[in-house]
Formats: sequence, C-alpha cells, structure tokens
Amino acid sequence: MITLPSSEYFNLRPLKMGVYAAIAKEGSPAFSNAGIIDTGDHILIFDTFNTFRAAEDLRRDAEIISRRLVDYVINSHFHADHWTGNQVFADHAKLLATPKTQDGMLEWAKGFKELQSNPDQCKSYIGETEKNLAMAQDPRLRTHLSWSLAIEQHKYENLADTDLHVPNNSFSSTLDIYGKEALVKLYSLGSGHSIDDVILALPEDRIAFIGDLGFFNTHPYLCDSNPEKWIAILDELLNTNINVFVPGHGPIGSKADLVTLKKYILTLQWMVAKVVEHGGSEEDAVAQPAPEFASNWAGYGRYEKSIRFLYQRHVNKDNQTDDNLSRTLKP
Repeated sequence: MITLPSSEYFNLRPLKMGVYAAIAKEGSPAFSNAGIIDTGDHILIFDTFNTFRAAEDLRRDAEIISRRLVDYVINSHFHADHWTGNQVFADHAKLLATPKTQDGMLEWAKGFKELQSNPDQCKSYIGETEKNLAMAQDPRLRTHLSWSLAIEQHKYENLADTDLHVPNNSFSSTLDIYGKEALVKLYSLGSGHSIDDVILALPEDRIAFIGDLGFFNTHPYLCDSNPEKWIAILDELLNTNINVFVPGHGPIGSKADLVTLKKYILTLQWMVAKVVEHGGSEEDAVAQPAPEFASNWAGYGRYEKSIRFLYQRHVNKDNQTDDNLSRTLKP
C-alpha cells in the first residue's frame, strides 16, 4: 500500500487499485472533488479543483501513485471550480473537454482576466461576503459564507499566479481510453447541471466520477441547469450497473444518493410551483424553509439561489413542458 502525503485541500480515498477520489475538505478552497485513475497505461485526472494550489498536491499524489506523469486531464463541465487547476498539468498532459464546455470556459476565462486586471473587484466581493457573514443569523448560512470567504481570500491571494488553461483537445459524445488495468469510458450527457456534463465511468469496476451531476449531502447549484434533463440523467444513471458514484461536491455515494438528489430537485420545483399558483412573489418562495431531509446539508447558501432561479424559470415558462408543475412534479 502506497503511503501518500496529506493535503490541506483534500482527502484521497482509494476506490480500487490505482483509482482514487480526491474529496475536498470542508472549508477548503479546493471546493470541489477530483479523481486520479491509473489504467495501467495512462494516468488520468478528472477535474482539477477550484485552485491550482490543490491541483499541485493532486499532481504530486498522481505521480507518487504511478511513478509517471499525467497523460490526460478531463474537465467535467465549464464551472471554474472544476478546472482552475488545469495549469498544473498543461506542460505535459492532454486537456480534454467537450466543445460546448470549451466555449463556456472561454467566456469564464474572459471574466477572470478582467478580474486579474482589476483585483479591487475581488476585494469588493470579500468585503461584501464579510458584511453578509456578520449579519447572518442562521448557523448553516454562516458556515456557507465562511467557506465562501475562505475561497475568495484564497483567490485574491493567488490571483496573479493563476493562469486558466482551457482544454485544446475535445470529444463530442463518447471516448474510450483503454489500459491493461482498466477501461475508462467518457460520456457527454448534454445539458443537465450545466450546458454539457461529462462523466467518467469504469464499467468493469462499477465506478463513476459524475462531476456536478452529483451533489451528495450538500445543496446543489441549479442556476445553470436544465432540471428536467438533470432528473432524466439521474434516472439513466440509476439504470446502470454502477454502484459507486464520486460527485462533484460531497462524499462518495451510491444510487441512494442519486435518488435523494432527484427528490431534492423535484421538491424545489414543486415548492416554487405552489407559490406561483397562489400568486406568491419570489421573496415568498425564498422564505420557505429548505426541505426537511436536506435541512442540515452543507452549502446552504445555494438553496436561496436555486429557489430564485426556479421561480424565474417557472414564471417565464422557460423550456417548461407543463404549466401546472405543482401537480405533475409533486415528490
């Protein structure tokens, strides 16, 4: 058994020989999860965290495990908390994403360069978060804001040294990577959590890294999502023989966690639809408590954002297939 050095950013969890989930520590600027996969012929990294500092530890661990350089980095989607660490691998690895994800990354990178040229924007956001934290009464919200503050402070301190690398290699739907120890299958599943979501599956081992299609024991971020398609993807995953799922956020889970996430999305849709049906406002929707089964989940600040997104989406009937969602989507 290889003894790996610890990281202040994540805990490395072995799933099988040569396959590890890197689970972000709560409160860490790593923020999201990642993975290391040794196929016997190739070393793969799945996502690279919210900071290149955490990615440096990820690269160190991958090289200790395999005694080789990383061959491929796969980014699950365009949200920067999953690919800011790409710069650590860009000197030797092929960086892979789908074309839609690449487009989203390029837009994100433009905004980040503007932030680098005007770092006072970052300081302003830190000040705003500090103010919100001082006023917050709910301990769940205080925990969330404290984590957000740590991330923003870390971003500001490392702003000048951060160099976003958008992948220059792409695949459109599926890609198989063969090795003598494992077969890796990449699947683009289209718009669920984001404009395009990719999972990495090890079908022979019944393991999948699913990026932000999975939020386990933590409130999901719905604001760039297509909730109906996300639910359909979760159903698709439930019909596979996979039994170990590494989410983008939260601990390693099982099909039971997919069911709970599906219930959460359906419940929020139903809650919002009931408010709209009774002529309620967006603030009325936000005032509702989080679902009881999720009341102690991490990431509480994402709950309000998701409710606001769903309210606006419902009011505008954007991509909806049924005008009376409170009846069709009741959990």
